Amino acid sequence: MPKQVRSQHKKHALFESGQILFSEKGYDHTTTKDIASHAGVSIGSFYRYFEDKRQLLLAIIDERIEQMMPPVVNWTDHRDPEEDLANRLQQHYSTLISSGFYKLLPELISKDRELENIIRVAKNRLQDHMLKQLEQLRDEGMTWEDIDLDTVSWCIINLLEHLTEKVEEGGSIHYEEIAKLICRMIYPPDILNKLEESDG
Repeated sequence: MPKQVRSQHKKHALFESGQILFSEKGYDHTTTKDIASHAGVSIGSFYRYFEDKRQLLLAIIDERIEQMMPPVVNWTDHRDPEEDLANRLQQHYSTLISSGFYKLLPELISKDRELENIIRVAKNRLQDHMLKQLEQLRDEGMTWEDIDLDTVSWCIINLLEHLTEKVEEGGSIHYEEIAKLICRMIYPPDILNKLEESDG
């Protein structure tokens, strides 16, 4: 195997092992030696790619931040928005919860300013994207006229960000109900009914 390809395989193995062990054992209880051993590489190879486990954690989050953020929904698609959103939410959070990686973020964010900034930038980018789509819907006469869309987009992002807390508390996420709530924040009843009927 060419040296460059071997190098890519090793780095990928460290990424995967870091995510698995951070999720299973927690960040504080995972050592660089654990990660290297799990990845099947030497500890020297670990330090060839990363200064320490924190740099690996930041690299994992930086590369996979979009997967950790709430799913992007195309609000201007004009299909049945409740059904579409419920399906996207279920697919996204099922994957996120099964990985276990989301459990690390709240604790680590409170301790690490750089990580906090990475998450904040990603959230702001997602909210800006959503706001632009909602403004397009408003221009088409499809949203409530008397509601501030910046506030709506902020509420949606923050609601979705905390959905996993229900699982942590031993509950379950009712995706259809969450989708219904969000869609009713955006669409007046007559518009929502029209979209559902046209999709059916």
